[in-house]
Amino acid sequence: MKITIHRGVGQIGGNIVEVAANDQKTKIILDCGRNLPPLDDPNAPEDNIEIKGLTSGISEFDAVFVTHHHADHCGLLGRVNNDIPIYMSGVTNAVLGVVADFIDARPLRGVETVEQGDEIDLRGMRILPIKVNHSAKGALMYLVEADGQRLLYTGDFSDVDEEDFIALGSVSAMLCEGTNVEVLNDDTEDEVLTKTEKIMNETNKTAGEVFVLCSTTNINRIEAIDLACKNSKREMAIDPFMNAILQKVGYEMTCDMRQFLPRGIKRGDKPRMDKYVTYKHIVPARELAATKNLTYMVRQSMGDFLIRLGGEKSGLRFEGKTPSEFQDFRREVTERKPFSESKLVYSIWRGYEKTVYTGNFLKLCRDLGLGVEYLHVSGHVYRKMLGETINRISPKTLIPIHTESAEAFTKLYGNVKLLDNGETWSIE
Repeated sequence: MKITIHRGVGQIGGNIVEVAANDQKTKIILDCGRNLPPLDDPNAPEDNIEIKGLTSGISEFDAVFVTHHHADHCGLLGRVNNDIPIYMSGVTNAVLGVVADFIDARPLRGVETVEQGDEIDLRGMRILPIKVNHSAKGALMYLVEADGQRLLYTGDFSDVDEEDFIALGSVSAMLCEGTNVEVLNDDTEDEVLTKTEKIMNETNKTAGEVFVLCSTTNINRIEAIDLACKNSKREMAIDPFMNAILQKVGYEMTCDMRQFLPRGIKRGDKPRMDKYVTYKHIVPARELAATKNLTYMVRQSMGDFLIRLGGEKSGLRFEGKTPSEFQDFRREVTERKPFSESKLVYSIWRGYEKTVYTGNFLKLCRDLGLGVEYLHVSGHVYRKMLGETINRISPKTLIPIHTESAEAFTKLYGNVKLLDNGETWSIE
């Protein structure tokens, strides 16, 4: 069995990995991700990587297998030749469908859904999906068997269940993510829950508001915020996009919930989106603004940070694109009510603080007296557990990917193979 990493070495994201049987009769692609755009340039030029037989020319691949719905692992699926089937979990397919509807993008075609326990046989090459925990619900690893060899491709993960370790058996090579290979951190979602609940209880005493900035598709984080709201007797306010994602992944809120319509979403603008906007369940802005002990979910979307505060019109929107928009937002918020007793829970990667969007947003929060609390746990496994995972699987060869610190793997394991993008290596 031969491995070619077309992209993913020496960087975070953009994974595209080719796996071929020695006789070349069966070839697959593991993930088809786009490069992450520069932090301050969400409108960066299109990722124009071309792979013969995958994105152009006569198809040479039997299938593409996707680990999860983050764009750095699936963002180029729309460019895959139409006759190549695409495999992913049912949850991944559902989430990508919602996203496509909301941004009016072309839906994926040729998708086959797989779950743990399924086995795909492509002319003698066997592919086994294995469920993992990650900030994207429905994430999978893949175990590929061919030519008497077994390759484990981790995709992105935070941990793997003990039973799944036992079921793996011997592994010839492990293609392993290392986003946090140099990060020492033992925080968990339970700690996010505990700390958030404390913040909410303290804010309840002053009748302040709580805003939570997190990814709409990070269900583990939303669950923690949900339980914190329930335990502190707060309601949660969400928008139709978040509501649609929750329905598609099958998560039911345990706290009381209100749905509000952000300014800018109007019936008829995007007909495919209208089916998710249940207007009869939308709370009027005036009613939302008058509600006490309410937690607002503030989501990251298309490079803009949107904060919806109710108000007598139809909500307030901050994009931070221009100074004039920034000042208009500041004036509207200041006229509405002071925020000195309110809190913002910042629960995304802190690297976003370096962007103009997030930097301006956080400055505004602080200028208004809104306290900012940082509570975040990465969806990527940290160094200690990463080392434990690798040693428990004990592959004959370990190959780093999805990391800017590949050399750090040599301190975790004995036999590490460092590949370059475009280099082909045969499993021995």
